[in-house]
Amino acid sequence: MSEVRIDIGENHERIIRVTLGLLDEALCQFEYWAEGYEKHSVIFHERNMLSVEQRQAVLRDVEAARVLLTEIRDSLGLRPVVKSADGSIRGSCLVLNSYLIELGPKYLKGYGKPPEELVEFLEPSVGCLMACLERILTTVTRKEPIRSRRESDHAL
Repeated sequence: MSEVRIDIGENHERIIRVTLGLLDEALCQFEYWAEGYEKHSVIFHERNMLSVEQRQAVLRDVEAARVLLTEIRDSLGLRPVVKSADGSIRGSCLVLNSYLIELGPKYLKGYGKPPEELVEFLEPSVGCLMACLERILTTVTRKEPIRSRRESDHAL
């Protein structure tokens, strides 16, 4: 373990912090998969086909990378990269909204003329999905906590 302390400028610190923060975030995801996890939802499914040997090897390398990251952090005096859940949700909602817009008839025509029944089927559903994202965005943007119906009834 190195006890060297290197002074760096703000610009270098920023790029190093961001890059290594992204690496550390990816290591968290690798660890998740190496521990055997996979997600299953309505349309999205993960398939974790890693063997026991692969999982163990990934976990060893994740740990080795974290040791190096700790050394770099300490030597350069790097502050942690903090990624807030509300910020991540906001960013995802905005990006996903633009993808959903592309399921509209105007954009689907770019892939050939869509059947009318597809347009009639998708338009209201996509509109509802966009409304869900808008509500999620509004929820995480609010500064005050949302009270449950029961709590707000008692407050009156």
